[in-house]
Amino acid sequence: ATVELPFFFDPAHAELAEQARQFVVRGIKPDEDRLMKLAPSDAKGRVERARWVAQQLAAGRFLGLCVPARLGGRASVASPERTDARAQCLVREALAWATGPAEGVFAVQCLVAHVLAATAAGPDDAFARGLLAGIVDGSALGALAVTEAEAGSDPAGVQCAARRDGEHYVLEGHKTYVS
Repeated sequence: ATVELPFFFDPAHAELAEQARQFVVRGIKPDEDRLMKLAPSDAKGRVERARWVAQQLAAGRFLGLCVPARLGGRASVASPERTDARAQCLVREALAWATGPAEGVFAVQCLVAHVLAATAAGPDDAFARGLLAGIVDGSALGALAVTEAEAGSDPAGVQCAARRDGEHYVLEGHKTYVS
């Protein structure tokens, strides 16, 4: 893809695309097929598979592309100050070729990291930095809970709220789907 769109991708993008392809061919695809056969297909099995994918992506340093370098991520191809959506799309393309669930894990991790990075109260925001570090090292799985009965998937209509309760947050409201 990077060869056909030289005006859109830098040479570093072509290198990243090849790294992602090799990572998928040598690691994700053969091991993911085996894991799909061994892990149960219930919710617990899906979470186990998602954790395994996140750990593999972290070991390959791909989850670092989801987080700006200033917040502990990997310097992007385009700029060390922000994430690079083009780089993320190249990794997603390689993962989707091999397995949809692996691409889904990467996509959600990047979306959650984007929201955390955008809403962090600054570089000293320990809560956001802790979650972002977990995304980068594969120890935390992100999730999106946008859909509500009254709002559908429109984030502007979401009624659910979070309130701080000591060291934790309490969510108040009802969600229909969680990705």
